[in-house]
Amino acid sequence: MPRRKPAVSAPVRKPHRFRPGQAALREIRKYQSSTELLIRKMPFARQGEENRRTERLGRLDTSKKTVGYVR
Repeated sequence: MPRRKPAVSAPVRKPHRFRPGQAALREIRKYQSSTELLIRKMPFARQGEENRRTERLGRLDTSKKTVGYVR
């Protein structure tokens, strides 16, 4: 019986790689053209409310200290 030659397989191709920054630019374009919310509304609203509350308390505290210093 004649010896069979081993089957020649196709060369393994490397996966496609984009240049640095290309994927980021594509993602930026995607999000600039979409209208979906990237941050959920309620957690964002709670954070804003907490910031306003903290700022208001800070102003009150500053005004009390100022009045105490003037007296």
